[in-house]
Amino acid sequence: MIQRDWDEVTGEVVARLGPGLDTVWSLLEAAEYSTLSLSLVDPSGDVQLSVAVADLMEARSELEWIRPELQFAQQALDLSPDGDGSADEHRTAAAAYLESSLELIRTVLRDEGGSMSPQEMAGLARVITLASGAYTRLTGRLVTP
Repeated sequence: MIQRDWDEVTGEVVARLGPGLDTVWSLLEAAEYSTLSLSLVDPSGDVQLSVAVADLMEARSELEWIRPELQFAQQALDLSPDGDGSADEHRTAAAAYLESSLELIRTVLRDEGGSMSPQEMAGLARVITLASGAYTRLTGRLVTP
């Protein structure tokens, strides 16, 4: 099994796709895949994993509401650890994707926030809340800015 530096992987994704909501969508999906994989590797019956996956699905749905074109133009990524990856590796990968997606949202808000409607801002606030909740469920820690 090859150990990956998940922060490096997320950096490569952002470098290739660029900073934007489409990349946030892709990173949230990658986090969702890693969380689903975690539930298969460590099927402890922990309902928190199911809630985290549901939150990530809802967060991507919110992004599609903010930018409807994401439904058709997003980059689907399954960058979860290999099937024989440990539960810790799956958890670490998902956490890295979530940290990167939240950082990108901050960048989008800084760069585009002035031109967003109140509805779009509210949608992004919901995405932040959902992704942060999924992060806390996965790691047991709060997201730090």
